[in-house]
Amino acid sequence: MTYQPPAQAVENGHSLDWDPPAAITAVDRWTCRECSATALRYRLVEYGDATEVRCPQAA
Repeated sequence: MTYQPPAQAVENGHSLDWDPPAAITAVDRWTCRECSATALRYRLVEYGDATEVRCPQAA
């Protein structure tokens, strides 16, 4: 299964890796490789640090 990271987090310069869930959950989670900010998606709602602020490591 392919998961697309939240678009706003990518626009903010984050390099995201998908975090597979440890249990059954409806929330998808990504973590930035550079700054460890997270982006989450529950159905159509995207939220988390990575969706709100620019990555400090972004070029």
